[in-house]
Amino acid sequence: MESFFEDKEEIADDSFFAIIEYGIHVSELYMESYVSNMSNYSFDTDFEENIQQMIEVQYGEDYELFDLFDDDDTNDDMYIDVILREIFRSVYSHVIPRRSYKKSWIRHPPNVLRICQQLEILRNKPQPEQRTDEWYLVRHNLITASNAWKCFESQSNQNQIIYEKCLPIEDKKFSSSVNTSSPLHWGQKFEPLSTQYYEFIYNTQIEDFGCIVHDTHTFLGASPDGIVVKETCQRYGRMLEIKNIVNREITQIPKKEYWVQMQLQMEVCDLNECDFLETKFVEYDNYSDFFSDGDNFNHTPNLAFKGAYLMFMDGSSPKYFYPEFQISEDVFNVWVNKILHENLHLNFIKTIYWRLEKVSCILVLRNNEWFQNSIGQMKNVWSQVLIDRERGYAHRAPNKRERKNTIDLTDETRDLNNPPKCLIADSSDDEKQPECLIADSSDDEKQPDCLVLDSSDDEADDFNQSSYLITDSSDGELTSGPQINDIVESDPQINDSVCVPVKKENKEKKEKKVKIKKEKKEKKVIEKTTPISMKVDTTSNTSNILDIEILKILENMK
Repeated sequence: MESFFEDKEEIADDSFFAIIEYGIHVSELYMESYVSNMSNYSFDTDFEENIQQMIEVQYGEDYELFDLFDDDDTNDDMYIDVILREIFRSVYSHVIPRRSYKKSWIRHPPNVLRICQQLEILRNKPQPEQRTDEWYLVRHNLITASNAWKCFESQSNQNQIIYEKCLPIEDKKFSSSVNTSSPLHWGQKFEPLSTQYYEFIYNTQIEDFGCIVHDTHTFLGASPDGIVVKETCQRYGRMLEIKNIVNREITQIPKKEYWVQMQLQMEVCDLNECDFLETKFVEYDNYSDFFSDGDNFNHTPNLAFKGAYLMFMDGSSPKYFYPEFQISEDVFNVWVNKILHENLHLNFIKTIYWRLEKVSCILVLRNNEWFQNSIGQMKNVWSQVLIDRERGYAHRAPNKRERKNTIDLTDETRDLNNPPKCLIADSSDDEKQPECLIADSSDDEKQPDCLVLDSSDDEADDFNQSSYLITDSSDGELTSGPQINDIVESDPQINDSVCVPVKKENKEKKEKKVKIKKEKKEKKVIEKTTPISMKVDTTSNTSNILDIEILKILENMK
């Protein structure tokens, strides 16, 4: 710490050392209390902001922490910035590693002997052939690094992982068909290119180690995208995790699920470093677009990498072949002919032309404190898996969303013992008269409690404004009141008319209204019956029954 302040007389005061010591102390307390939160996306920012606030509250009034400090080497900084940098440097070096860094860098030379021995241990672990029954069985009995994050989320997420691990293996095997347009498949087909990019940039070699089971916690497993195996490389023994994004923004901060995934990978493999590589590839529509973008086979005008690979179909499954990274077009064409000749049993689909539009590679360190704090929760989830396998797991199945044709009303508005009085009559029920019917021209004697109104009925203005009223659909307005108790499916012949509860009025006014209504109905009956001219052939045997029904209708209309 003293070397940091060497020749800096402005802050070489015991008071500032006291502030730094205080900052380191409260940082240790913060980490002890919130280490389980380190998986959260914003943990580093939250931690640093909290420490700064504590220092400002404790010392802000006594010291000029916001005066400028000139170190003669860089731009002016405030004293508080210099102090915070020293606090965090000390905490991240000696207390706990930071969640992630902004770049991939070499912390110290690798321990070649130790890493070499560990890689041999990993190579010697049994590896069942992919997609075999044994391979499915191994993964069925593991919480894998890619879905372990669900153990730390809501009960719904925990139910999901428990349910997945309880399902019979046969239900989880994948079909031979592949959705080549899915984001998952996009990531899979570009992963080899991302690996080639990493090997090219860092002059190294990546090896795949398959699915590895934790030595102690045998319910945990991980399948790293690769590990650096070139002994002369400064990244020897460093793990590699690749994410090929489609639309997501690259922020250089791993999402929670990715950070947890890398922590379990390092823990399972007993390695301490992982490079998190995010790449965004873009495909060209054709060779012309590809070649015109820079008039070069390997680079765009802004020096972004580009290239091509081949797509075949093996039955219903796609199969891809990748040339060496950044080879010339002439060498590529020779390679294409070779691949086509060697794979005549496959169906050649197309050549895919690509460019690497965005890339980010950052370092994530193994966090033993977080793992020791979190392993208990993962154990609890796995214990529940074993219990539910014996006792049943159907209750953890995801709820299926059903499409509803009606609106669910609350218990407060639904009264099953007193069904609503406004019902649409079923034409098949002629014997029992409901309390409220859609009024027709034949009902002149009894005024219903519910009338059908349309936009031409001026009497609607006489109703209480609190009544439930929906105007004719042609008006484009919808006004609902508190008296709805049920929703019924309307007859298409009613033309979207609905029932309106009528407020009871005094006898004189009611009689007047009934009289007016009766006159209107009689007028409508005359208008409807006058133009009707129907000839009934009563001599026809085949239409005799129909004719009788028509006669009844005409009789009722009189």
